[in-house]
Amino acid sequence: MIVISILAKVTLMLGAGAAIQIALARRMSAATRHLVWMLAIAGVLLLPALAISLPDWTPVEYTEPAGVVPILGAGSLEPPVLDAPAAASISGTPRIQWSWILAAIYVAGVVLLLARVVLQHVWTHRLVRAATPIVDASWLQLFDECSARIGVRRPVHMLRTAGDTMPLAAGIRRASIVLPALADSWPEDRRRAVLLHELAHVERHDCLTQTLAAVACAVYWPHPGVWWIATRLRAERELACDDRVLAAGEDAREYAGHLLELAYTLSHSSAPAVAVTMARPRELEGRMLAALDAARNRAIPALRNRLAGAAVLVALTVPVAAATITPRRHMLDAEELSGATRERAARNATPAAGQRLAFDVASIKRTPADTGPGADFAAQPGGRLHVRNNAVTNLIANAYGVQGYLLVGGPEWIRADRYDMQAKVEGEPSRPEMMLMLQALLADRFQLRVHRETRDLPAYVLTVARGGAKLTPAKDGDCVAPRPDGAPPPPLAPGEIRRPSCGNNNMSRTNPPNITWTAVGIDAAGVAGALANYFRRPVVNRTGLAGFFNIQQDLPPLQPATTDGGAPDSAASVFTVLQEQLGLRVEEGRGPVEVLVIDRVERPTEN
Repeated sequence: MIVISILAKVTLMLGAGAAIQIALARRMSAATRHLVWMLAIAGVLLLPALAISLPDWTPVEYTEPAGVVPILGAGSLEPPVLDAPAAASISGTPRIQWSWILAAIYVAGVVLLLARVVLQHVWTHRLVRAATPIVDASWLQLFDECSARIGVRRPVHMLRTAGDTMPLAAGIRRASIVLPALADSWPEDRRRAVLLHELAHVERHDCLTQTLAAVACAVYWPHPGVWWIATRLRAERELACDDRVLAAGEDAREYAGHLLELAYTLSHSSAPAVAVTMARPRELEGRMLAALDAARNRAIPALRNRLAGAAVLVALTVPVAAATITPRRHMLDAEELSGATRERAARNATPAAGQRLAFDVASIKRTPADTGPGADFAAQPGGRLHVRNNAVTNLIANAYGVQGYLLVGGPEWIRADRYDMQAKVEGEPSRPEMMLMLQALLADRFQLRVHRETRDLPAYVLTVARGGAKLTPAKDGDCVAPRPDGAPPPPLAPGEIRRPSCGNNNMSRTNPPNITWTAVGIDAAGVAGALANYFRRPVVNRTGLAGFFNIQQDLPPLQPATTDGGAPDSAASVFTVLQEQLGLRVEEGRGPVEVLVIDRVERPTEN
């Protein structure tokens, strides 16, 4: 993510330079264009250091999709039971550490290219050391004249090499001009043109700017824009020096002829990229046309313009370097979250005057070890409560009408131990009334003490993904509406097939390690509720979907699979499946959630 952020900022900086070039193309000289590109290169080189040292600011926020990090439970709530080992280890086959491989490739590229820059400086240093100083009076006199015309005030060494090297300027701190041995046979006008051109490179500090461009290419070698700008810098550098020579009084046609002669006479010679040579055959045509263009702008940027450019660089680079693209969580209010976590309203039941809030008889036993899978919890007609193979947390959640993931605290055995329970009371109490009786039974037999409190916790927001929802609408006859009194359905007629109840919403492990989600005739709130139980977090429904739907979908394990490098593997994420298969997007949120805190609980005595 950091690398992507830096590359995005580099693109922004280079794009700003390109925008200035396009906007002022007709009025800019080659020297000004070179200055703009050089400021852009300087900006991208400063980006990493400034990004580390400057305080962050957030100009851009985006809604964070869920699943970016593995789910580790809702805040301080109990951690979820993992459905299976992470998919990275399910198959037993080691995964390729792509993140480490890509990082190694990037670092290797940077190291190799920086080593290349260093070797080029070493080559240049050796070339300069092998050359001999030029002490001929005619050369020295011409050199002083050209230095005055170009305006060079720093000391420059004029050297002669034994080979047929293209005239070049080298050195960042100690400037040198290296000429080939055959330069002694040149006419004076060619000597003057060459010296004027190379002294222009020295006065413009082109060896430094060329080195910075090479370093930028090494550091950001995957970014094609940096390489393109380095090429433009090289071209504008030569054009700017040609403009200086012509502005110093040289005849354009004669100067173009000298360029042509040097390019073809010394085209076989090579020089390191950190040195600046006079004539490359590949650039010759454009330079000759520019030299012969009398209407061309050959102005040198004034000092105030260069200072203004530096100020623009600082004004752009500092905020871009400090900028962060921050994921924004939905900030949910208490009303939305209360609606998302509301279950059967046991807490709202109130006993009638004189009504006894206790079962007449109750039996609680540990579930036998040989009990098969599955569990039952049913408030049956006739005042019966039937419980099989239930954890104590499920008893508490039903009794107090809260989602199981909103239980906080308590010893681990209330999640691990399983109990069977049979309870009976005379009459036909409603389910909320029976849940109040269960509260009394838990307080008596389990010594349960609880209290409610509100905590700021993570939550999810369910929205429709781009492209629309892909839920299957329920049709008439798909299911049977449940009876208002909660009574069981009537017996089937001979040959009749029982249809599921509308609102049936079940998740079961029929295809391990996946969870099979089967739902018939549920609305969007039912979808959010099922996902809340699966994610063990509140899920706020913001889909805006109306109607009822059928769902038959395998969901991957709750924990997203991760690569060996620790990065989430989106291909194995439940969030990816929901978005691609059902058209539902799950986004991060946070807000005040009412939880049930377990203050005390003890194992019951069996009877």
